[in-house]
Amino acid sequence: TANAFPGDMEKYLQAGMNAVLAKPIQLKKLVSLLSDFGTFSAPKSDMTPLELGDEAPESDLVDIAVLRDLAENVGEDLIDSILVDFRADVEKRLTALSRARAAGDHAAFCQAIHALASLLGSFGLTRLGQQCRLAEVAFRNQEIGQMLNLTENLEEQALEGLRQVFLIASNRGI
Repeated sequence: TANAFPGDMEKYLQAGMNAVLAKPIQLKKLVSLLSDFGTFSAPKSDMTPLELGDEAPESDLVDIAVLRDLAENVGEDLIDSILVDFRADVEKRLTALSRARAAGDHAAFCQAIHALASLLGSFGLTRLGQQCRLAEVAFRNQEIGQMLNLTENLEEQALEGLRQVFLIASNRGI
């Protein structure tokens, strides 16, 4: 689920779910969770995990461990197209965010924030994803000013994050 706010997990479990796994999904956590419910082992793969070498640039926005996990999970054949789709999706969400802000449509603004939170987190922009989640909580609490303050520079930060993700990815020969 993308709904991983404080209290959400407990509600899901109380409603009868056996377990809850929040986005971004990490293969190791998924395998561990599934193994709790019976005999399960991760499928064998002939994909070679991609390595981010020591030459990966430092980044104040990108959690390189998340990018490593993503590369390992999808393999070399898919990572390029996934990154291109990621860029297009972030740009689409940022456009929706900008339009909603300009129109004063706080509900649409919050929808765009929700979508961005999971998307950014899945590609290592964890801090920005958390910032989006805080803005969403502010919206739920009808703290519109706080929501707008939390997202004031989000577009510029997300675009810089995209640039850093692609810089890191290109350093490993993708």
